[in-house]
Amino acid sequence: YRPGTPEFLSCQQLERGTLHFSYEGSLKACCRRDFIDMPEISPYGETPLDVALITERIDAIRRSNNGEGEGACHGCAALERKAWPETNAKYLVNQAIVLNHFTLCNHKCSYCDIYSNKKPLDITPVLNRLFEQGAVSPNATVIIGGGEPALLKGQLRAIIEMSRNNGNPIAIATNSSVFSEDIHDFLKTERRPASSVLTSLDAGTREDYARKHGRGRATPVKRHLYGMVLDGKAGQAVLGKQRQLGSSLGAMA
Repeated sequence: YRPGTPEFLSCQQLERGTLHFSYEGSLKACCRRDFIDMPEISPYGETPLDVALITERIDAIRRSNNGEGEGACHGCAALERKAWPETNAKYLVNQAIVLNHFTLCNHKCSYCDIYSNKKPLDITPVLNRLFEQGAVSPNATVIIGGGEPALLKGQLRAIIEMSRNNGNPIAIATNSSVFSEDIHDFLKTERRPASSVLTSLDAGTREDYARKHGRGRATPVKRHLYGMVLDGKAGQAVLGKQRQLGSSLGAMA
């Protein structure tokens, strides 16, 4: 059941190469939040992982989905039976590295199911080893979620720097309620259009914001978003939507 052979059951994330560092301490083969039983590749900690082992475990998941075992991804809507095209075999990760390895957050949103005050694990040795082994395509996106990335302090800067050194675009998901020098510096110096900072504006008024987020105020979010819009060339793409952004945030002042 290899790519390029006759039809077999698989998905984009398995075949294009996605690694998901979950908050449970498990390295997963995908990051579909609607699929509860995401197949585990291996537990992880602060000890670097071997690329050969990861490749072997992913292949075992693929074989399981095609009749050898119970079907690691049984029930997932992303599975398709088709002749999957060859991907870039030079790299283990061609699509994305998803970092949800921590749950520390300054908010307690009503819809969040992963909030805790657990101290973040230092994942930088694991990531550094993957980059050193040449396992990550420079076209793969490094997605930093969590938890709130602004609370990662020095670890966030280290992740940004090693991803940049490998040429990877970076996406940071933040609630924008905490000023982060690392995120502002990232925007000031980032020149790849595929990189982004993502914030969900999920409340129309400051009362709604307080109710949904459990703590904190909307006013700092407005201030930090406008600051990020003005930061560097990467921010200029957002600046064109500033009027729309201002309308959305006006009621939250």
